[in-house]
Amino acid sequence: MKKALECALILTDKHLVISKKIQECSNYTIQKKLRHQQSFIEQQIIQFLEEIQEFKDLIMLQNDLKMLYIKLINYYSKQIHLKINRFQMELDLLEFESKFALTAFSAKKHKIHNHEIEIIQQKLNSYYQLIKK
Repeated sequence: MKKALECALILTDKHLVISKKIQECSNYTIQKKLRHQQSFIEQQIIQFLEEIQEFKDLIMLQNDLKMLYIKLINYYSKQIHLKINRFQMELDLLEFESKFALTAFSAKKHKIHNHEIEIIQQKLNSYYQLIKK
């Protein structure tokens, strides 16, 4: 279990390095590739955190494992929370745009996109709640 948590922390460090590269890069294509790498790492770690929930009680008994686990939980819950906020801003923008939409088609398109984002937010919220337990 300790090795698995250490590997997850290594991936988390890689996630942080990619974040710094994204901030330093001005090329949109490269940023897009880096964000894709980041998303892949996030998916792996969140899946890992979901799978180890059944061993959480054992992890909490050992201080070294507990510290690694808490570090992962704090980092990825913060990442998920940031994504939830980003999607909320997008929803707010869509709502604002739909108020000024010129055609019914455009308003319907906004509503569909709005629904898709809400579904994503619900999934992110469930991940957030699961790893914060």
